[in-house]
Amino acid sequence: MPSESDNKWGGFDGPERFDRGIAQGAAAGDVSSPEKRRADDDAVSQHAVGLDCSGFISRCLKLPVVHDTAALPTVCDPLPSAEDLRPGDLLNIPHRHVMLVAGWSEDREWIYYYETGGLPDYWRPGLKKAPIGELLALGFQPLRYRGMRPVPIPADRKMLTRNQRLEAAIVPKPEIGAP
Repeated sequence: MPSESDNKWGGFDGPERFDRGIAQGAAAGDVSSPEKRRADDDAVSQHAVGLDCSGFISRCLKLPVVHDTAALPTVCDPLPSAEDLRPGDLLNIPHRHVMLVAGWSEDREWIYYYETGGLPDYWRPGLKKAPIGELLALGFQPLRYRGMRPVPIPADRKMLTRNQRLEAAIVPKPEIGAP
């Protein structure tokens, strides 16, 4: 049974294709499973529309085609450490999951990120925050897209507003996986 979301396993649909698919009776969303993970691209539903974590990131980076979590390192450079992460960078586990960095907490112990396909609401894209140490312990690797313009952010400028920070879903013990 499809989820009530706009995301699907292996999805890379843009807004126009999503709207067209819904109008034609396609399901909005999909559910990930161990079987789909094993089948990889062969598990992409032809009866659903939306996007998944790597589709979301590929759209954010304006890539012409989807780059799954295993392919993203081919267009990115690894960062020496998580301390080097800045807004627009990625936290990636090849063949598992990827997230878009949005900023740091004041103490730099928690990181804000955008993702789809993660806790607490799995398939709905959203802003979340989690302890950076917990994410690194799960195996996330810090990456920077090679097409990212190296613009320094002034120390007194915040990338996220106070309200955005307050509304971010707090994920104290992140997990990888989906329902």
